Amino acid sequence: MQLKLRKIVLSSIRSEDKSYLLAPEHSLRSISPELIDSISQVGVLHPPLVQANDKNDYIIISGFKRIAILQNISPNIQLHCLILPIDCSQEDVYTTLFHHWVTDRQPSIIEQAAFFSKTNKILSKSTLLSFTQQLGYKPTMRIVNDLISLLKLESTVITGLHNGSIHPRSARKIQSLNPMNQKIVASLITTYKLGGSKQQKMIDLGMELIMRKKFSWSDIRDNWLKKEDDKEQNIPQQSGRLLEWLNEQCYPQSSLAESEFTEFVRSLKLPANATVSHVPSFEGDELWMTIKYANKEELRKKLPLVTKHTTD
Repeated sequence: MQLKLRKIVLSSIRSEDKSYLLAPEHSLRSISPELIDSISQVGVLHPPLVQANDKNDYIIISGFKRIAILQNISPNIQLHCLILPIDCSQEDVYTTLFHHWVTDRQPSIIEQAAFFSKTNKILSKSTLLSFTQQLGYKPTMRIVNDLISLLKLESTVITGLHNGSIHPRSARKIQSLNPMNQKIVASLITTYKLGGSKQQKMIDLGMELIMRKKFSWSDIRDNWLKKEDDKEQNIPQQSGRLLEWLNEQCYPQSSLAESEFTEFVRSLKLPANATVSHVPSFEGDELWMTIKYANKEELRKKLPLVTKHTTD
């Protein structure tokens, strides 16, 4: 098979045919301003991949966003495209699509999932494993199947995975939930702009609370919204409060002990360079005080005074 680089009329490309679109279809309605500006200023630097068909026009294999932008900017222009022949096999189409794709950018995890879902029965096992390795995974069919399983998630979770606002580990944690609960979790993550570790902490605390108190995710959301009445807080403050509140709901005794300890430390009026810590989970009464010094020389000068007061 030989690709040809040829200039074709933009209007001859059938953009309504989404057979090879791997991203969620609605993503074409939210194209980044940066990409639009780039194409407006310098044109398309990475030619789209299209295939000729028997109607003397072309279907898009890769490059949907570029073509959508050009159709808005200048629908009558001619555009250089890489052309796949009309008699190209599905195996060759998807193999070429993959290489065209990864030489341009890192595809989202949802695009990867859609690719393997479409090619699982078309490409050989060795080719599939080679592609997983090129994407940075271990070359195993378990990875292929794990990626495909993400497409069963609720649509807002899929959108979050595609745009990067939901971490794959977080998505996998909620795969067993029903679609409504998945949507609630996704909404909390995106509303409070939780990072990967905070997403997973929120999910873990929520699952723990559900087991302890037989709550549902809608109960958690509704109770939190009733509790959180300070609308003046910024998003990072609100996200921190959400995690604190979940922890208090799961572990009320531990949270109370932590609150009392914080008040105790505040009452000590320690100098700015000193901190006090307790044993994990308050399993003992021991406390540690840590004093920070700027350097070795300062520690050497002040150590005799500290030693005198700690040995009296």
